[in-house]
Amino acid sequence: MACQFKKFSQSCRVVTITPIVCLALLFGSTVQAQTQSQSTFTELTQVSTESLLNVLNDRIYKVSEIQELLNVILSYPRPDVGQIQMADQLNTFGTKAFNEKNYALAVKLFGRAAKANPANLASWCNLSMASFENKDFKIAQTAALQALILQPHYRDIWILVKNACEQNKHETCQKNAEVVLQELQYIK
Repeated sequence: MACQFKKFSQSCRVVTITPIVCLALLFGSTVQAQTQSQSTFTELTQVSTESLLNVLNDRIYKVSEIQELLNVILSYPRPDVGQIQMADQLNTFGTKAFNEKNYALAVKLFGRAAKANPANLASWCNLSMASFENKDFKIAQTAALQALILQPHYRDIWILVKNACEQNKHETCQKNAEVVLQELQYIK
């Protein structure tokens, strides 16, 4: 435990946060608080992403309907910008944890970053990737769909959606993502 404290306290000094604040951010919650944080995260994204998942699972879209699908996604409400600096710091710590293959910690940090600034595309994409590596495919899908709401024209996000839908056995969603991926290069 002392080893980990040293690693994270050194990281904190680089971004000018005291080690105590860093530890409070990273490890301040108990298991009960983590469960509460998980439910808050779920509430934060549940309505929009469930609705979007329903759209993607409703039917398989034809190539001629891809632009219409993208317009529907663009019509979803965008979250407000939140605490940018905190989200960036949490994202940095999450990236470090991800690179060290500590996917459970990365999921927690990216989830907190997404909660701190729900308009940050990188936090949602990172959360999706870390959740995927952590074998939590439901959160991976939710985060990928939230990223899709923020930016439906990015191929990489559609790849995240396709992979998450595949793991969650949402075949129609997966096929729609594949169709969009094939045709996205032609859409302006």
